[in-house]
Amino acid sequence: MSTTVIYTVDEICNKYEGKLSKTGIYRAITLKRLKAIKVGKRYIVSEKALNSFLEGNSYEDNDWCNK
Repeated sequence: MSTTVIYTVDEICNKYEGKLSKTGIYRAITLKRLKAIKVGKRYIVSEKALNSFLEGNSYEDNDWCNK
């Protein structure tokens, strides 16, 4: 069993301060370029999805998101 690292939008914004804004992250989620799951009022993003997004791939391009 593997461990998956997940982030909230705030954690991503703090980690990539100056490179990614909250607005940019939410826009990427809305445009389906960043795979996220809504939990209550917040979105969570896996490290794998975040890395894929930063490499320039939308989550529809990846088979691992469709499983």
